[in-house]
This record gives sequence, structure tokens and C-alpha cells, in this order.
Amino acid sequence: MELLDRLQPVQTSFKLFRQTPFPRTLSSLFPSLSRLTLMIPKQTAYSTILILHTLEFLTTPPPHLPDLFPVLNLTVSAGVFGLAWLWGGKRLAQESWAIGGF
Repeated sequence: MELLDRLQPVQTSFKLFRQTPFPRTLSSLFPSLSRLTLMIPKQTAYSTILILHTLEFLTTPPPHLPDLFPVLNLTVSAGVFGLAWLWGGKRLAQESWAIGGF
């Protein structure tokens, strides 16, 4: 019973922390800005990939550039991966800072 008595204040303070309404991220302060910020690069990547695949289906590359479309697809995909990797690193830094700092 003594252990449960010692854990009760910890559980109560954690419940209070979870219920306290305060902005944890920039997206909670500006939800429309966050959606727009994520929507523009995503739609640009999707439309670029769609255009590349359409061109690859409808046209043939020049004879001196036989690997034109795979290289363009690789370039776009690597760019999207790089941006996603940077965004993931930023989110990890934000979460670790919110938990207790660096």
C-alpha cells in the first residue's frame, strides 16, 4: 500500500500535464498555416511525378539520353526523401525539446 501512496501524486500530476491546454507546436497556434505549408510541397511533388510518368508513357527519350526518365524520377524522389528526412529530424528535435530539452 505504501508504494501506491507514493505513486498517486505522480499519476495526478501527469494527468494535470496532459489536460493543460497550451500550444505545444507551431501548428497548434496556426492550423491553417500548417496545412498550407504541408500541402504545397506535397502537391508539387505529386504533380511533378505525375507529369514525369505521363511524359515517360507518351514520349520516347532522345537516343543520346536513353535513361532520361529514370534519372528524372530518381532526382525528384531523392528530393522528396531529403525533405521528408529533414522534416523528420525537425520533428524529433521538437519532441525531444518538449520532453525535457537537449
